[in-house]
Amino acid sequence: MPINAIFWISIAVAALVGVLLGFGRSLKWFTKGIFGIIIAVVVCIMIGGTVMKWPFVQKFIEDVNIWFGERWAFLARIHLGTIIFYLTLGGVVQLARIIIVKIIVGITKSKNKAIRVFNRIGGVLFMAAFIFGLWCVALAVLTDVSADVPFDGTLAWLLENNPITFGVWVAPPMPG
Repeated sequence: MPINAIFWISIAVAALVGVLLGFGRSLKWFTKGIFGIIIAVVVCIMIGGTVMKWPFVQKFIEDVNIWFGERWAFLARIHLGTIIFYLTLGGVVQLARIIIVKIIVGITKSKNKAIRVFNRIGGVLFMAAFIFGLWCVALAVLTDVSADVPFDGTLAWLLENNPITFGVWVAPPMPG
């Protein structure tokens, strides 16, 4: 079976699962366990630098580093304040994720016909997008492992236009 057929079959199966589960149950299923932790870590990485620049957060981190540094110099060197900040941010993100998912699941359990249609369509789109994302990650890994990957059709186009890359971009030399 050609790899393009496997790609489209996997998208179709994901869409079918999305129709059966709906958006709310699909979202709940994906945000539990290890996926939920991965989502929280990614969100912390994405927003942590910005939140860390807030004046009261900077002061908190500095105060914690100074306090621990006065107790034991080693603790100041490892920036324990930053570690505590990210652990706290991770807990807040996990709590927010749980609350948001519970709200969405509660809404999608409604008996309203419009909500039920949205739930099914949302499930299809969510599951298909998830499988598409997995294919993008797999193709990015393949291109890092081997530059000569023989694909044609849809996967050749996706390989060429993949939004996910793991390669290191090397800046051109500075003029002069």
